[in-house]
Amino acid sequence: LSASAANKEFRLELAKLHFAFILIIAYMTMSWAISAVGYVEMDYPTVQSFMSMKAQGIDRYLFMLIFFYALTTRDQVLYVERAIVWIVIVSSLLALIDYANLPDLGLFADDTEEGRALGPIGQPNRYGGFLAFWIPICIGAYLTSRTAAKFAFGLGILCSIAMLILTG
Repeated sequence: LSASAANKEFRLELAKLHFAFILIIAYMTMSWAISAVGYVEMDYPTVQSFMSMKAQGIDRYLFMLIFFYALTTRDQVLYVERAIVWIVIVSSLLALIDYANLPDLGLFADDTEEGRALGPIGQPNRYGGFLAFWIPICIGAYLTSRTAAKFAFGLGILCSIAMLILTG
């Protein structure tokens, strides 16, 4: 955004997509506010529902904005992609260590009713979907790596696959 804006070449592309995101976020915000005020006596989880709304709407829109407007070169896109791959690898490793209690880090709980693993995203289905999306990208990073990071990518992929299986 700043590179395009500095060159005065910035143009809002896909205006209908922005409008749809903003409309959905406005609807989510209105629903959250009404629920937070209306369900006070029912012990409504206001903070938890706000964080869920933020993660499901606002964060996705911000992620789209970054990829559409802030990343202007191939190197920038690859840098962000590699950073996300490393985050996936580290979070999978920590989740696997915590799930196996080697030691119990207390970072992620396990879904005690079904025995399914929870990761940094929380709900097992969401975490499984996240991993199913990013594991192929991690494999691509592994295959294109020629450094000592190749071992770390391989280990991270194995941990991510293990966590995908444990999410059930």
